[in-house]
Amino acid sequence: MVTIAAAGNEDNSNSMGSPACGANVIAVGMTWKNDYPTCEDNLTNWNWGICTDFSPQTDEVGCFSNESDFLDVTAPGANIWSASNASGGNSITGMSGTSMSCPTVVGLAALVLSVDPSLT
Repeated sequence: MVTIAAAGNEDNSNSMGSPACGANVIAVGMTWKNDYPTCEDNLTNWNWGICTDFSPQTDEVGCFSNESDFLDVTAPGANIWSASNASGGNSITGMSGTSMSCPTVVGLAALVLSVDPSLT
């Protein structure tokens, strides 16, 4: 089994959030996606409350993404469109964070293991 976990969104430059800090876990940080900006998310600066990304570039690590020697990989996680829990149940919203980066890494890990299941 492969365990993949979000690194956390506390802007820590030398620590990892739980459970990403555990043994045998692939810790995932957040980067900006390659189609930023778009007509839906055309902001130049993104203020997250604890830090601000100024004119972020493709693959740049988000300022709030925890980082350390335990960070294994990063993936797009800024303004990822997802189902919303707003009343009515039929809307989407842009969400950001290391948790939004994890599904990409999970999919890649599944593809890699489908080619070579002996990998550990």
